[in-house]
Amino acid sequence: KEGFGIQFYQKGDKYEGMWKGDCRHGQGTYWRNEQGKLRREYTGDWFMDKKHGRGTYFYKNGDRYDGYWVEGMP
Repeated sequence: KEGFGIQFYQKGDKYEGMWKGDCRHGQGTYWRNEQGKLRREYTGDWFMDKKHGRGTYFYKNGDRYDGYWVEGMP
């Protein structure tokens, strides 16, 4: 995968954004399937399939983290 695209996963999750070498890379949003409804889980920067750079993580309880990520960790 290269450039912009949308990936639907077997469990119903979805990624919409940029790809490089079959990895999420660049700006993108990951949506989690919860009982048939898609809920935004993370939107922001990706690097080689990991959250990396500036992004926002949306927790199930309504809280959110908006800040910087390094190799998948806030």
